[in-house]
Amino acid sequence: MTTFAIITNTRPIAIGLSEVGKFRKGMGIVIIGGLISSTFLSIVVVPAVLGYIDDFRLYTKKLFHRPALRGIDKMQSDIEL
Repeated sequence: MTTFAIITNTRPIAIGLSEVGKFRKGMGIVIIGGLISSTFLSIVVVPAVLGYIDDFRLYTKKLFHRPALRGIDKMQSDIEL
């Protein structure tokens, strides 16, 4: 919601209707582009990459015949109970 509000309020700067607005037009376009790209990265790309990293971790455990839970993981789960 914050990103959407900033993009909406930066549109007049990016349009650049007045003389001063023409001077700041490039800055407005860069702000909007940066917000859109960073939002896309944080919502779509980062979770997808983390999912692939977790899949790779599980694949390597199967590849090297490692147990799903290590001894330290089992000890921590016993302590939490």
